[in-house]
Amino acid sequence: MMPNEHCFAEPFIVGACDLRIQKIGAHCRAFRRRDVAGEWKTNTGTAVMEELACEPRWQAWADAAAGIFGGLDILTVDAIVEEGTGKEWIIEVNGTSSGLHPDHAAEDNEHIAELVLAKMNKCVAQR
Repeated sequence: MMPNEHCFAEPFIVGACDLRIQKIGAHCRAFRRRDVAGEWKTNTGTAVMEELACEPRWQAWADAAAGIFGGLDILTVDAIVEEGTGKEWIIEVNGTSSGLHPDHAAEDNEHIAELVLAKMNKCVAQR
């Protein structure tokens, strides 16, 4: 490491699964990902993703994250669920590069289109 540089260390959390909370405008979805191959990383191609009812605390995470960087309309919050304790640790917030679940992509793309049209109409109306 070079002088005057920083290094951050975090504990390794053994995860039972991870969570992805997706927010598109006012619409929120929650997913749980579990690896079926026994890998520690649950966000890989060998993971099974299931939709869950969006818990109020997860909605609160997404709403809080939406306020950063001047406001995000499309985002995901990823969290890992600690094996043994069930404690949820937020690990990152993603912007529009999050991707959409294939089973819900058509509906989610409609939400995105509605969001964009509403924003465009608001801009046009303000002129």
